Amino acid sequence: MRACEETQAVAGRSGASPWTALAAGVAAFLLYAALLPQSVGWLDAPELLAAGSNLAQPHPPGHPAFVAALKAFLLLPAGDAAFRGNLFSAVLGAVAAALTAAIAGVLATSAAGDRAPRWTIEAAALSAGLGLAACGSAAIQSLSLEVYTLNAALSLGALLLAILRPGDARAAVPVAAMLGLGLANHHLLTVLAMPGLAVAWLRRGCLRGVAIGAAAAILVAAGTYAFLAARSAAGAWPAWADASSLDGLLWVASARVFAGSVGGFGEGGIAANAASAPALVAQVLSPLAPALAAWACVALWRRGGGRPAAAVALLVAGSLASKVMMGILDPDNPDDHGYFLAAMAGTTALAAAGAAALVGAAARLRPGAARAAIGAGGVACLAGTAVFPAAAGAPVLEERSHEPDTAAVGRVAFGDAPVRSALLLSHYPVFFLATERGAVEGARPDVTVVQQGFNRRARGGGAYAARVASDDPDLAGLAGAFVSTGALDWGEVVRLAGRRPVGVEADPDLRAPLGDLRFAGWTWEVAPGAPPDPAGAAARARAHVDALRRAAPAWPRPGTETRRVLLRNLAASATWLSGRGEGEAASVLLAAAAELAPNDATVRAMRTGAVLAPPKP
Repeated sequence: MRACEETQAVAGRSGASPWTALAAGVAAFLLYAALLPQSVGWLDAPELLAAGSNLAQPHPPGHPAFVAALKAFLLLPAGDAAFRGNLFSAVLGAVAAALTAAIAGVLATSAAGDRAPRWTIEAAALSAGLGLAACGSAAIQSLSLEVYTLNAALSLGALLLAILRPGDARAAVPVAAMLGLGLANHHLLTVLAMPGLAVAWLRRGCLRGVAIGAAAAILVAAGTYAFLAARSAAGAWPAWADASSLDGLLWVASARVFAGSVGGFGEGGIAANAASAPALVAQVLSPLAPALAAWACVALWRRGGGRPAAAVALLVAGSLASKVMMGILDPDNPDDHGYFLAAMAGTTALAAAGAAALVGAAARLRPGAARAAIGAGGVACLAGTAVFPAAAGAPVLEERSHEPDTAAVGRVAFGDAPVRSALLLSHYPVFFLATERGAVEGARPDVTVVQQGFNRRARGGGAYAARVASDDPDLAGLAGAFVSTGALDWGEVVRLAGRRPVGVEADPDLRAPLGDLRFAGWTWEVAPGAPPDPAGAAARARAHVDALRRAAPAWPRPGTETRRVLLRNLAASATWLSGRGEGEAASVLLAAAAELAPNDATVRAMRTGAVLAPPKP
């Protein structure tokens, strides 16, 4: 097999100094370390921390590469598990910033041309790395435990190597290894990054390298998922399904349950999503960034760097296409920023190269007003590549830097539960937090926390129900009834409440007899035949709101996720209180909800409902 041709002009150029990329990464890490929260955040972070601590299985696709890497990081002697988990994301976010700087340096080398001063290349690399590090999307992902910084680091690392070593069979194995780990972390984002990698690396006569790379990627991905199967066979917990069999492992890896729950194009439509994706990029990086990135592609094409420009552009397009294909885009949803992290990195790198191209164009002009104007514009754009994202991301960095309210809210939700309680929690962020507190911190071992729907989306919930019965035989009847009927059996709930305290989190979808429930704060006490108690319920509602205010010191403007969790609890409990005829207590909760979200249409509509009595002073 003849040697592969390396025809790409950029491949022979060093780009920016490695020290410049390292400086960008170190600066990013220092920024994140200075702002790093000390406790775990909301959403998936507690579940991921529990899974990493126990080498277990978070939600599909299971993220085995992430879990294994996180476990190694959790062994470091630095702070508690929550701090180390957040630090893990910060390190990977800094690595992504350094790789973005390196890619920008390579692109800028070709875009600026030979006449541009050397500092232009270094400035382009540094501004790109710092711009990504300080932007809101990177801040969201790097200051809380999530899977997206790992995927961005793997995709960017593979792309950089493919650009620097096009067609080199020796580079096929490390590129493929990064792809395999990406597939074992977040396969959709990794697959969507592959077209860009193919454009950057593939050359004529590279069949041997392709075969070696494909085999390596498959072996790495399969081996990592085999680790997930082995841990499932060993009974590692938490887990969504039994992944010890091939059928169960494929179900977890496919993430079918989550893909089916995302929705489609019904609400926004593919056209609206396609428009919203680049709009979000422009909002995070500034409208100038996409324009500079487009100019960079033109400049690179003209100067023989079209292939790497196309590779980075395809990485951006694939990252944006992920959410466009999946459903509605929500700038307030941290996951959307995670899906778009590679797009932010690629756009920032191209924008910096576009600014360098302006400086290079000025250098090729004769001295005069035009040269001075274009050169000054290029320098301003180089600075703006870092400054604009930092200015837009400053509020996000500030919000994320504060101590999350999760620990305090968790104490309100289940910290004061009666001894030997069984808590049936419905809201997954709350359930994940309770799982983490038990599995990682060893908090309240006397309390059994059960997902109210028994994870029925996970293959009917049978594996989860079996685990609940195994861990707490007192709940075997409740778990068995769920397996038989596919629903929460209220008769079994009442029988369990006759033996030990049972708390139920309010949920509009749970058809529970409200006469068997008494409002007790975050959860409701199962008390069959409890008569309406308007005065007592109102007093408990006021005490509950006071506890929430203490738990969220930034009330009425806590963090976005904290606000969402509190709103759901207040609104769901208010609905149940109304159903019990305890309207004053419902009004107390809805008044607090209105403080958190004064413009929320649902809360306003609930407050004007005729069933609710105005709260007494």
